[in-house]
Amino acid sequence: MSETLKLVANRSNTEEGCANWQHRNLADDQSLAATAEEFRLSEAFLRQCLDPDEIPHIDREGEHILLLLQAPWIYEETTAALFVDTVPLGILLHPAEIVTISAKPLALWDRLHRELCDDAAPKLQREAFLARFFTVLAREFLHAIDRLEAQLETAKEQLRRSQSNAEFFRLLSLQKSLIYLTAALRGNLATGERLLHSPRWQGSAEEQDQLRDALEDLRQARDTAELMASTTTNAMDAFAGTLQNNITVAIRVVTAWTVVITVPIAVISIMAMNTPLPLHDWPYAWPVLMGGSFVASGLLYIALRRSHWL
Repeated sequence: MSETLKLVANRSNTEEGCANWQHRNLADDQSLAATAEEFRLSEAFLRQCLDPDEIPHIDREGEHILLLLQAPWIYEETTAALFVDTVPLGILLHPAEIVTISAKPLALWDRLHRELCDDAAPKLQREAFLARFFTVLAREFLHAIDRLEAQLETAKEQLRRSQSNAEFFRLLSLQKSLIYLTAALRGNLATGERLLHSPRWQGSAEEQDQLRDALEDLRQARDTAELMASTTTNAMDAFAGTLQNNITVAIRVVTAWTVVITVPIAVISIMAMNTPLPLHDWPYAWPVLMGGSFVASGLLYIALRRSHWL
């Protein structure tokens, strides 16, 4: 996607409430300074759109209103592992312009552009744009959660079979992605609700219903992400408990077998001493003592077996 994406063809902004839309990828300080100068804004005001730690909110400078939101960003480190992060984005509302800002070229903008170009309306209303934007944003979150769910099921199945550290850490990374999505969805929902109940919202009943539906989709995505994160946490605790139990069982079995073979080893060690011993001159001392030690080991084995140590 190019650095500036515009939607101005066949749309008039002469009527009140209508505006042109353009998108800016602010990948460096130079593009940030140029955009700030073009719209006569401070760089600090626009830099909020590039700060990954900035929470969603609504800000204002002069006649410009800035909606700061979070969007999912899917990236894959390997073909078998998928990770999801969130990136900030901004919607700058001006009487004659709508400018969307992000630091990364998200697929969300292309999808939004296609939907708006397919719209049969002859003009671009700010409220209609925001309602459509929240709808596309909700779809992006639901798509990211669906992909994470598939990866989680695969990771759980592999961990169930192998119980290796690599699979456990993969599950931990997926849980981290769910936490990021949940936090972003909470902030986006709060900002969307504030926008919907703002006195500046002048959308039609249809646009208001569309925004409500989009917020409901975001709410559904949030609930799903929270449930998946909780389920993943419980699964990780269960796997950790299983591994600890396996280690305990292994140590117990090793200890029990050590006790069983200790008696013959002790007898052999005593008989191997280069000193006079009782029954030293008796020709049947060795088989009798060794047989007795094996009988004692057998009794120990039976006792440990009955106590479920073996």
